[in-house]
Amino acid sequence: MYKHVIVASVACVLTITALTLPAPQSPSCPFPTELETFAIDVGRTPTIVADNLRQWINWQGGNSYVQVGRHERADATSEWAFKEYMFSTDLKITDVSFAAGGQTLYVAGIRSTGNGCEDVIEQWDITFPKGSLAIQVSPAPTRGTVAPLPFTSTITGTVVIGGGTFVSAAQRIRSPFTQKTVLYSGSGLGPFAAIEADPEQRFLLALPLSGSGLYSLDLTTPSSPPLLEFDAATLPHLGAVRRIVAYEHEDLGRFYWLYETKGDYIGNGCFSFIVDSENDGVFDASLTLDAGAAFAASPFHEYAKFVSLINTTDTDFP
Repeated sequence: MYKHVIVASVACVLTITALTLPAPQSPSCPFPTELETFAIDVGRTPTIVADNLRQWINWQGGNSYVQVGRHERADATSEWAFKEYMFSTDLKITDVSFAAGGQTLYVAGIRSTGNGCEDVIEQWDITFPKGSLAIQVSPAPTRGTVAPLPFTSTITGTVVIGGGTFVSAAQRIRSPFTQKTVLYSGSGLGPFAAIEADPEQRFLLALPLSGSGLYSLDLTTPSSPPLLEFDAATLPHLGAVRRIVAYEHEDLGRFYWLYETKGDYIGNGCFSFIVDSENDGVFDASLTLDAGAAFAASPFHEYAKFVSLINTTDTDFP
């Protein structure tokens, strides 16, 4: 496992401009143009790839719904059946993340209230009807305690909800529904450009559009205030970041890749990384690299050593 603090010379010159929303104008809240996306920009994000269950999510920045697509089958030799669901919200969505194979979604956005506008992060727990499939993930230890790697080793497989036999989506009487929990609401941090869930669901990373800092929300303790993980002095590149993705690496362990790309936004050509080598939820290192030669010479460019966080099978995707 990678143990050393990474030191790099940052060649990127950044011009950071904090975006400040206009004064609240109820009932319509302004949406940052930098966070507007289209389906072709975000695309379908796979959330689980198993022998008899494949799922993806799709959303667009500025819209108010999340699509969930599911391929299911009774066993590894049966034909696949596909069903798509639409979950709506009163938020103008800025970002979406997931955990537990997509059975839990985390949705950030802007909400219009009677008093103006607020920035919100919600947890959506999706309940699928009896007869459909779900995955089981082992409970994670508390933050600060090492969690097993690879993450897929903690997924114990698929089960039929309610027990009994599998029922195809076309024959189910009920549709899935979401139980929504507000994890954060306020106007002090500004709209969130990016969120990313710890796969073990210990915490959720949240980055305000202003780049003032990278925060985490404790997912194990309701109503916990945001905790500052990195400030702009430690990671000045935060002001250009628009997307965060969790990864695993054979040598580095768990790390999070901070991208500049989202929608039509054009960044400065840099990547940032925060490393949790032991996967204990405590970050060991952070660095920013030019997307050219510096990145190519780094271990983050060793794609052959990346380990999937969602793929539990060798079968082809339907």
